[in-house]
Amino acid sequence: MIPRQFFYLMFVVLMHAWGLNADGVALMRIPNEGIQPQVQVDRSGQLHLIYYLGEPGHGDLFYVTRSAGEGVWSSPIRVNHYPGAAVSVGTIRGAQMCIGKGNRVHVAWFGSGEVAKHFSNAEKPPTPLLVTRLADDGKSFEKERNLMTWTGALDGGGSITCDNRGRVWVAWHGRGDSDMEGEMGRDMFLTMSDNEGKTFRRERRIPEAPRGACACCGMRVHYMKPDRLHIAYRGILGKVRPMIDLWSKDGGRTFQYSSFNPWEIEACPMSSVSLLDMPDGGLLFGNEQAGRIRLNHYTADTGRVVPF
Repeated sequence: MIPRQFFYLMFVVLMHAWGLNADGVALMRIPNEGIQPQVQVDRSGQLHLIYYLGEPGHGDLFYVTRSAGEGVWSSPIRVNHYPGAAVSVGTIRGAQMCIGKGNRVHVAWFGSGEVAKHFSNAEKPPTPLLVTRLADDGKSFEKERNLMTWTGALDGGGSITCDNRGRVWVAWHGRGDSDMEGEMGRDMFLTMSDNEGKTFRRERRIPEAPRGACACCGMRVHYMKPDRLHIAYRGILGKVRPMIDLWSKDGGRTFQYSSFNPWEIEACPMSSVSLLDMPDGGLLFGNEQAGRIRLNHYTADTGRVVPF
């Protein structure tokens, strides 16, 4: 295990993706020995970073920024309103963020058992999927809300993406009305806000997605201009667990899917996935498989995912 004081950011690929100059790999120490960093760069070149502090089962998320050319991070702002509202059990369940209209930051994360009682009257409340956004003053975050209104069994965490028109999407896999047992009873769910995250629609199951998902594997939802949405996760098709690319051309109303990198494995491998815009208008998929990092490329003209 890597000691927390040696966690760094490596964002050279992100810099190239945003068209910034990068002659090499830039290493930056995360403030306060934080872990599970997520970083994004806005259109002005400013870095936005969230990180985790605390015990694995109940900790806090913090947000800092760093302008281009500056050598220090801003003063940390706690993201979660309820103390101990986040978890860091397994790197798959870390928080995710996106930068939307007006450079407003939106954050989604796997809620802890410490705060589940605030969002349910059940004797044993289910794990919540929490979301918040940077307040109008830019100095604090709004009180977090639970997006799971009729679904449960959150495990591998959720994912968030947004555009510059005020739309925010959050996706996750869990259990809804399926009567199938185990991981085959897991479905993909999506909710959307069209008012900069002020309110979200009731989540819906994505009917075009094949049923079944690796419970503790990570996933990503990713917006691409003009109205494309991709959701990447590890599914279950027969005896293999391939990566699934759910893609939409109408902002998430309807989807199609393709599979790639089939993996014959009998248990959930707790793998992760990352998505990155490419200069050709396509999308780069990076995922773990059998001890290696696999890279694949999606092109809009073919609608296929092929080895990079």
